[in-house]
Amino acid sequence: METAAKILCGICDAQHVTQCADFWCPECDDGLCTECKTHHSFSKSSRHHDVISIENYRKLPTDISNIVHHCNEHEKKFHIYCPHHDQLCCLICISTSHKECTGMLSIDEMAKTSKSSGLLETLLKSLEDLKSNMDNILYDRQSNLLKIKEQKKTFMLALKNNVKG
Repeated sequence: METAAKILCGICDAQHVTQCADFWCPECDDGLCTECKTHHSFSKSSRHHDVISIENYRKLPTDISNIVHHCNEHEKKFHIYCPHHDQLCCLICISTSHKECTGMLSIDEMAKTSKSSGLLETLLKSLEDLKSNMDNILYDRQSNLLKIKEQKKTFMLALKNNVKG
């Protein structure tokens, strides 16, 4: 992600024009000014891209905004996940480095089915259970601390009484 103060329109920047971006296209991984967003929404290759406002883009956690969508080696969009190498692949990567790999998965299909997947529900349940366990542990530790403080007072009082008597 570029600096929070200044994200430039990528299309204008490519034309050596400095224009601040008003929108962000996660598909293109680029900022868009209002005029370029209009052209972007009509272009055959990008009309189905869901753009977000720059304000919403800036609110994204850095872990999310730093996700790379394109292959650094071939500058092509990732389309496939290779489970053998645990790696995202563009179409050129598949033909060059993953010819022998099996079990390749389409990223689009994975994204469509991920929310309906039982894995997501299992993960959510596990997180709820974990939170519940952590709450129980915290309550137990706080309760133990109170008991220890009460025992300390009792012992200190008994010690005082033994010293005096």
